[in-house]
Amino acid sequence: MYKPGEDLRWRGYPVEVKRYAEPISKKLAKLLEDAPIVMERCDRGEWVAHLRVTDLLDLLDS
Repeated sequence: MYKPGEDLRWRGYPVEVKRYAEPISKKLAKLLEDAPIVMERCDRGEWVAHLRVTDLLDLLDS
């Protein structure tokens, strides 16, 4: 059920959680098969990193 605002807080960060039948971007899903972290930036935008939650947890544990 949708409610406005964050879905949860993790280590003080607000987290929005989504679940879909298929990836939002098939291109991003393919890129994540080739590398555990995909970084992107729109012109004049901020860098954004995409990674699997399991890889994020591994990074935080190391």
